[in-house]
Amino acid sequence: MVLQTAKGYAEVQLLGACDVALFYKTADWLRQKMGITFTNKAEYAGSIDWQFQFAGAALLLRYLLPTGIFLCPAAGAQATDQEKAGFKKFIETLQSE
Repeated sequence: MVLQTAKGYAEVQLLGACDVALFYKTADWLRQKMGITFTNKAEYAGSIDWQFQFAGAALLLRYLLPTGIFLCPAAGAQATDQEKAGFKKFIETLQSE
């Protein structure tokens, strides 16, 4: 995991450039191990955004064809303090798995 803030918000890169099949495996692992449910699934040419809730925060699992798999607050740079705290808690929980 690599924490980045280049886009103006905290974002964790789980995997670098990879096949889309790894996105689906990652999503399945998050469902099983973290107990999350994806509520909003958007798929575009070269990218996938799946939203979920954790600790009162709307978070996003994102796949970008050229760069990999990421986790971030769904609101990006407009995330509230509560969403930022929920994102931080999710990452801490993920690291303990």
